[in-house]
Amino acid sequence: QGPEAATTPAADEVSAILEELNSCSPELAFVVAEFRGELLAGSRGFQGDAAWWTHLEVRFALRCLLRRLEESLESFALRFDDRASGAASQLQKLQLLTRLVSAFEATTEPRLANSAQPPLGLKVERRYGLKPSE
Repeated sequence: QGPEAATTPAADEVSAILEELNSCSPELAFVVAEFRGELLAGSRGFQGDAAWWTHLEVRFALRCLLRRLEESLESFALRFDDRASGAASQLQKLQLLTRLVSAFEATTEPRLANSAQPPLGLKVERRYGLKPSE
């Protein structure tokens, strides 16, 4: 991803969480791997509108995954898997994914600051006072 990819604390946090997720929950890491390139973009500026929309799509997908995981924790019994098996608990997965979403969302502003120009979608939102495209 280049030397500038992990220049912010949020980008470093994303990288660390991905490593932790890989060892703790390979199945969730496999799902998140589809977004790895965008997750590890660090503070690299957006190179046009397509990059901005990709970033928003990944944020949306992560939020959907997080919501789905939250919904799966319907009872106290589901919060703890059999620890003898070495499997991560559902609660641990939820905590990791929550941290990942927060850290990834924190990379947005530094990336906007490093962009040659703001993405068109963002300009329109700001100009007309529209709700952020989240």
